[in-house]
Amino acid sequence: TFQREGQERALMGTARAVATALHDRPQLFESSSPSARPSATDVGIVVPPLIASVQLDGSAEDWPHPDPVVARIASSQHALSTLHGATCSVTPQLGRYGQYLYALFRVRDDRLVRRTAESQAPTLVDHVRLAWVTPNGAFQRYVVAVAADGKVPVYAVDASATGLIAPDPEIEAMLATEAGGYVLEMRIPLPRIGRKFSFEVIDIDDD
Repeated sequence: TFQREGQERALMGTARAVATALHDRPQLFESSSPSARPSATDVGIVVPPLIASVQLDGSAEDWPHPDPVVARIASSQHALSTLHGATCSVTPQLGRYGQYLYALFRVRDDRLVRRTAESQAPTLVDHVRLAWVTPNGAFQRYVVAVAADGKVPVYAVDASATGLIAPDPEIEAMLATEAGGYVLEMRIPLPRIGRKFSFEVIDIDDD
């Protein structure tokens, strides 16, 4: 009983400390709509404007230097991948021009496993996953498989992530392999993306 009462007092003290810290800060409890106007205290990726549209050709030559913020976020997550035996790394770049978001993923991969047939599931080969929240608050997911060089389809994924819906004709992607990996360039209509955007590079080494 003495130990229980001591724990209750300690818990009550912690609750009071939390209540004091949250007092007069009602904004912490407000729902953050994806379409809400960002505030000065928001922390995230600021997509820089591009001085010209990017040519979707699988080359990084017409891109500026990598954004250090995006690169740092990607490298900080790389340790999670190595736990599963991944042997790849990615240098991502984002930019906006006109009504489009441009994305570049330069992936270093010691062994490419490509999609060789339309019947082969894109998630069973090397691929890139994208996810974002629309301005209306809807959650959308996409997958791009590493296949033959050239234009590659971008598949929408259903809400349960168990199957593909169909290629999205409004999202363009171009793939080009290079020594030690590949380059994936994408162009996405900017009005379709709200305030949350994410990507993930999946490395498959076993056929």
